[in-house]
Order: sequence, then C-alpha cells, then structure tokens
Amino acid sequence: DVEMQLFFLDSNKTQVGASKKMKVLSAATVDGTGVITPVQSSQTFSLDQTEMGYFRKAKNIVFTGTVNSPSGGTVVAPILSDSKIDLNVVIKVKTNL
Repeated sequence: DVEMQLFFLDSNKTQVGASKKMKVLSAATVDGTGVITPVQSSQTFSLDQTEMGYFRKAKNIVFTGTVNSPSGGTVVAPILSDSKIDLNVVIKVKTNL
C-alpha cells in the first residue's frame, strides 16, 4: 500500500499542523511464484476544516509517503537487480476558499 500525508510548515519551517494519512494506492498482488500484478490508481483528496486552517497558515507544505509490501506484509514482493518500479506522481491543487 502507498499512503501520503501533508505537513504544513510556517515561514520558519516549524510544523503548524498535518493532514490525516491518505491511502493513494492499494498493494499489488503477488502470486505464489512471485509474479506481481501491477496496480494503477487515481485519487482525489479533500482537507477538512481543521486541515484547511493549517493550509492557510502554511508557507511550505511537505508531502511524505509510506510504501508497504503487498498483502499486509505476509507476502513480500521480490525486488531484483533487474526489477523496475515506475512511480509517477502528479499533484494538482484546486482551492475554493
């Protein structure tokens, strides 16, 4: 699984708040032979009233992500020297204040 969280920082780079963790991608499945079935996803996120307050105070935003192995860690996806991981992230911000 891939999760993302936003940290809102003031002009001194001090954290003024954080968003909730948001799941952006479910883990791919791995069969018994280690073959991975790719997963694609598109997500839309909204900030609640408290998070919008942090957003308004922020001068900087830090995006952090967490990647977990498939099946809640019970099956590990093999990463070999010739393995390829493609990750494209596009962030579009649309505000309605």
